[in-house]
Amino acid sequence: MTEAGRIVVRYVYCAIVFFLLFAAVPAMPQDVWINEIEFAPYIIMPEELLYKIIGGENDYLIIDIRPAEDYNSGHIKTAVHFLWNKNGGRQGSVGLPRDREVIIVSRDGEESFDLLRYLLQKGYSDVWVVEGGMQNWLYKEHLEIGRESPESGESPG
Repeated sequence: MTEAGRIVVRYVYCAIVFFLLFAAVPAMPQDVWINEIEFAPYIIMPEELLYKIIGGENDYLIIDIRPAEDYNSGHIKTAVHFLWNKNGGRQGSVGLPRDREVIIVSRDGEESFDLLRYLLQKGYSDVWVVEGGMQNWLYKEHLEIGRESPESGESPG
């Protein structure tokens, strides 16, 4: 094969790879990338949270914003169920502490950004989102199953 032929093959190969990576794979919604960039300083990796749990730290509160049935089927042991309306509002009157870190966990991490945005607007500064939510939580030995979630009117702190 000539040099020109090899160059054409490379371009065709690159075009196929580009198509497979960017056109054939369903695109992620733009707001997912915007959230990841905008709130990068407020993201905590599941491993970091695990170290807090294992280390016995108690200066944080984990709030789980998944639906009650998901929460009751398995949640991080110290997590409190927090009813959050995905359209931008709280359900009930749960108060969150300002003297401890608030760590938000959702199904896949994306739902957490709305609550994070809300809490930052309300003056909370020590708020974190668990990267990837419960889909990224691989530590089954640190799950609790079957505990009923507290009523939305109770204060988790």
